[in-house]
Amino acid sequence: MAASSPAAAAAARGALTEQKFSEMSPALSAEVVEALRRGGFRRCTPVQAATIPHLLSHKDVAVDAATGSGKTLAFIVPVVEILRRRSSPPKSHEVASQLLTSLLPSLLCSTFPVLFNNQEMAKLHPSLTS
Repeated sequence: MAASSPAAAAAARGALTEQKFSEMSPALSAEVVEALRRGGFRRCTPVQAATIPHLLSHKDVAVDAATGSGKTLAFIVPVVEILRRRSSPPKSHEVASQLLTSLLPSLLCSTFPVLFNNQEMAKLHPSLTS
């Protein structure tokens, strides 16, 4: 894991919990866990550990946390997982409108580069690369 990666920075700050992405409940798919692992992410930040299970259960959450706390990944992981679980593929405008209407402008600016420029996460669902 590169010293400049977000995961390395969080580990250096002691900002990771004991919660592993591979042991979350509801469980993440093996492909999402593997994409996270390849990106250097094995353990969750407190924000991710607290929010991802709720979002995967289709519950609303509100997070007010510092920069670098893991908010972007806490949003992206459930979005990718929920898209993968759909019985029918969403139309491209459904994905974009879902992201646009649920994000604050500041989170939108950080989410799109992470999601669409991260080949590991983007290739997990066809609607994320079109």
